[in-house]
Amino acid sequence: KPEDLQNVLKAIFNEVKCEMHSSKHPKVYESLRVTIRKEDLQKAWKLETWPNGALISFFRTRKVLSSQSDPQ
Repeated sequence: KPEDLQNVLKAIFNEVKCEMHSSKHPKVYESLRVTIRKEDLQKAWKLETWPNGALISFFRTRKVLSSQSDPQ
């Protein structure tokens, strides 16, 4: 559950947020989105940070331009 992972990670990261994320194969695995501060990124890549069996991927959010800066 997101709450369980968040409780584990609170001991490692200054700020952390965990939430369910849609999975391509929900019957096979569950996906959780973990949001941390940029300063904690080095810790996030350490294998011992995560529970056994966790698969970690890095995703960036895209910056959305406001309509005021749209040249059209």
